Amino acid sequence: MTGPVANPYAAPVAELEPAWQTSEFGYRLANPGQRWIGAFLDQLFAILAAVPAIVAAAVFELGAFPVAGIALVVLGPLAVIQFYSISTTGQSLGKKICKTRIVRLDGSPPGFLYGVVMRAWLFWAASAIPGIGSAIGLVDALLVFRADRRCLHDQVAGTRVIQI
Repeated sequence: MTGPVANPYAAPVAELEPAWQTSEFGYRLANPGQRWIGAFLDQLFAILAAVPAIVAAAVFELGAFPVAGIALVVLGPLAVIQFYSISTTGQSLGKKICKTRIVRLDGSPPGFLYGVVMRAWLFWAASAIPGIGSAIGLVDALLVFRADRRCLHDQVAGTRVIQI
């Protein structure tokens, strides 16, 4: 006899990772939990950065305009860091912690236009539209459960989120 002998009584061998969990470039797609935790952490960092403005408003009984100014001064640097990081590496602070990254469909970094403007700013603006903004947000979030794990903002920007 030559070669290995097949055991007719052995359990069938199954593919452990469905093909749709990897892209054509071999990247593993980020799962919905990783994506949710990354987004949650990014929001948490923004809330924590805004605490000084909230405390100042409560302690000094400031009006809306001064509080907005304080919030802008405090949140501005965080936004610059986040947007720069997403543009250059495809990772926000939350994505770095979750070990995920945004890439274009060809595997390249997203850049500012696709990583920030198309994925974030466009959808922030859409969410402000009365009546349909919340529906867009809901559809955007629910699309992550499809086989390709791309949300609406991923489709609009031509990106995907991968594990690193």
